[in-house]
Amino acid sequence: MRKSIFVFGSNLAGRHGKGAALYARQHHGAVYGQGIGLQGDSYAIPTKDEHLRTLPLAVIRQHVEDFKRFAAEHPEMTFQVTAIGCGLAGCKPDQIGPMFADAPPNCTLPDEFAPFVAQRKQDRPTHTPWGHPDTVTEIAPGIVLYSTPSHGGYWLSPARVAAMPKPLRDFQPFAGKNWYEEDCDWAIVALAFPKLFPDHAIPAALKTIKHYKPELYEQVVAAGIGQGRER
Repeated sequence: MRKSIFVFGSNLAGRHGKGAALYARQHHGAVYGQGIGLQGDSYAIPTKDEHLRTLPLAVIRQHVEDFKRFAAEHPEMTFQVTAIGCGLAGCKPDQIGPMFADAPPNCTLPDEFAPFVAQRKQDRPTHTPWGHPDTVTEIAPGIVLYSTPSHGGYWLSPARVAAMPKPLRDFQPFAGKNWYEEDCDWAIVALAFPKLFPDHAIPAALKTIKHYKPELYEQVVAAGIGQGRER
């Protein structure tokens, strides 16, 4: 029988004093003072900071990604996910639920998340220009990273493409509309949405564009995109 893990929303101070966090401490071995990760028969996903202020959604999303990676690496466990962030942290299910759209099969999600998980899955492609995907990772709403045995890249929703700066929005991806392959075209996505990528990715993206599409690079520089980030 697989070990069952209670997944709850926490704060970075590990002050498990209310709500599902208190229940996790009382019944599932959550450790007071530990705000992240596996503890006893529970797993803490931070939704508040050390001062009990609600974390930005982008930060919560990264903690959710860490949890999903952990769950995928531990098929011997099952994870009972609560509606993290939707109680004391004040988030809404339509904000948090979609973050779990690609949760591994050993995760059971709360009813509050179900409609938003289903909708997010319907909104994105199930096939890529490079074949059927092995892995599908949502970087942010409308930005999905696909990997196949042969190649991979990013799919962007029409709304995300429309939100790009004009030089990047007008770019015609090699793999077809809305698809940005992982060798060169990924740089378009990184420059358009730099906050979703690590700092070192932006100079690399500028360098890629400079060598791959020098005429686009000139437009990017003229528009101030990635300004001050080239190395």
